[in-house]
Amino acid sequence: LQNVQVVSHRLSEHSKANVEAADAAGLDFKALTDYLQRRDISARLDAVMDAGKRTVQLVDNMLTFSQNDNSSMVDNNLADLIDKSVELAAGNFSLKRKFDFRSINIQREYDEKLPLIKCNPMQIQQVFFNILLNGAYAMEEKLQKVRAGNGDCSYQPCFVLRTKYEDRRARIELEDNGIGMDDSMTKRLFEPFYTTKKVGDGTGLGLSICYFIVTENHRGSMQVESRPNIGSRFVLEFPQHGV
Repeated sequence: LQNVQVVSHRLSEHSKANVEAADAAGLDFKALTDYLQRRDISARLDAVMDAGKRTVQLVDNMLTFSQNDNSSMVDNNLADLIDKSVELAAGNFSLKRKFDFRSINIQREYDEKLPLIKCNPMQIQQVFFNILLNGAYAMEEKLQKVRAGNGDCSYQPCFVLRTKYEDRRARIELEDNGIGMDDSMTKRLFEPFYTTKKVGDGTGLGLSICYFIVTENHRGSMQVESRPNIGSRFVLEFPQHGV
C-alpha cells in the first residue's frame, strides 16, 4: 500500500519535484497526465489501494475474532440474542434507508426447550445482526421491484425467526421473503469481498466474517438456502457446550 501511494504521488502533476524530474528527462508532463487519464491508470491504482485496505480490515477482524478467550464463552439464551439483534438492526437500518425496518413483519417460532448455549454473545449477536441487515436489504430491493412493476404493492416484507434443539445442537433459522439469490450467488456468498449489494452499500466482508465466527470460533455450521424472488433462509447450528 505504501508503494502504491508513492507511485500515485510521483505521477501527480501537482508535485514540483515530479515536474522538475520530467523536464530533466525531456518529458511533457501534461502529455503524460493526459495519457494516464486516457488509460485509467489512476483509477487502477485507486482500485489496488481500496482492495488492500479491505484486506487489512478483513485480516484485522479475523485476528480479533480468532483470539480463543475461554472467559468470553458463556451460557446464553440465543432467542434473547436474536431479539437484541433485531432491535439493533431496526435502529441502524432505518437511519440510513428510506425503507423502515420496523415495517417488516416479524414472526418468532422459538423452541421453548432450547437450553442455554455456550458462546461469545458479542460475536453471535454480530452474526445475527449482519444476517438481518442483509435480509432487510433484500426485502427493500424486492419492494422497489414490485412497486416499479405495477405500482400496486401488496407485498409484505417478513422475517421468520426460528430456534430448534435436537441432537444436543441448537439450530437457528433466519428467513426473509426478499429478492432471493440464484445458485451462483449462494455458492459465493461467504467469500471475502463478494457482495450482491450495489456499489457503496456493502463491502462483502460481513458474511465472510460471520462464517468465520460460526465455523471456526464456535465449531458450528452456517449455510444459506435461497430462491430468486422467493427469499433466503440462513441456517446456523451450534454445539450446546461450545468448543
